[in-house]
Amino acid sequence: MFYLGTANFDPFMPSGFGPVLTGAATVFFAVFGYDAMITAAEEAKDGTKHMPRAIILSLIIMMVLYVAATLVLTGMQDYRDIDPEAGFASASYSVGLPVVPAFGVLASLFLILQLHWETWVRFGVWLVIGLVIYFAYGRRNSVLNADSPHYRHDLASRS
Repeated sequence: MFYLGTANFDPFMPSGFGPVLTGAATVFFAVFGYDAMITAAEEAKDGTKHMPRAIILSLIIMMVLYVAATLVLTGMQDYRDIDPEAGFASASYSVGLPVVPAFGVLASLFLILQLHWETWVRFGVWLVIGLVIYFAYGRRNSVLNADSPHYRHDLASRS
């Protein structure tokens, strides 16, 4: 709360209400994955009873977090100085504190270190399998590989 300046809240919505709705819709569809939650309802015990409540509660929680985060962001930095590509990073660095990214890294490391060794083994095995598939497919199908049919097709489409 030390870096919030009330002067930054004036004007509160300089571009009107349209960008607010656009941002809310983007966050809703891009982040929350409610389609996955609804799909999981098929596997849940009494999903028709519990899933509507879970969806509503998650919407409320995420709305509160979204509003709180945007209020903090706009309170930390004048809206004209916020980088549209990296708003939270620019606000954090504007006050000299890369706190948000550092906290995210530390929280992730803490959670990762709580995993059992079996999880690490499974992760390693699937990582190796995924990398083999990725590089084998990429080597054969890359448009950068001169022996690839995709390379010849890409060259033909450019001419």
